[in-house]
Amino acid sequence: MTPELAYGLVKSTYFRQSDEWGYWNQWVHEHEHHWVRIIASRGVFSVADREVVLADSLFKMYCAVRAGHFLVREPRQTAKDLLAYCDQIVRNTAIDAVKARARELRRRRGSINAADEGVQDAREALENELRARLVREVLPSLSGQARKYLFLHVVLDLSVREISDILAEPPATVHGRIKSAKDEFRRGWGNGEAGVAI
Repeated sequence: MTPELAYGLVKSTYFRQSDEWGYWNQWVHEHEHHWVRIIASRGVFSVADREVVLADSLFKMYCAVRAGHFLVREPRQTAKDLLAYCDQIVRNTAIDAVKARARELRRRRGSINAADEGVQDAREALENELRARLVREVLPSLSGQARKYLFLHVVLDLSVREISDILAEPPATVHGRIKSAKDEFRRGWGNGEAGVAI
């Protein structure tokens, strides 16, 4: 339902009820921007979503009036009460829209995560195979120092800081030796043609 249609429904209901509600058209128009700010403050940021929430709110206002929730006895007090009631309708409708959007995103994310898990499992299997190949084929051909640093850094996946702590060497020294070990690996295996990115 568009805001214009909801607005027309509410307007026609008020005009049919009594002349005292003849100010409805102007009143709703005056408060429309106020309600849009309320909707935005509840986390509904896209213009299209705001229009939908405003239309839903106007329709709920129409239903409330049609059900007889508002009877004009004291125009000034009734207008104040009506505004408070309508503000609450707008707030609740906006909150419901945000919750519905969050549910939809969680549902979509769940289906994407299920697909990503399959890709992640395949990636992990490939990484494990490459690490096993590194241990089996590449490490034995390297010098003892290069083997030690590549084993700690690539196979055990330790950071420079962790290796520095284990070997009691300065981090800059460890970093330089890891770089030298990688260079030795590349010279021996042709720029990473072995399929291991180190």
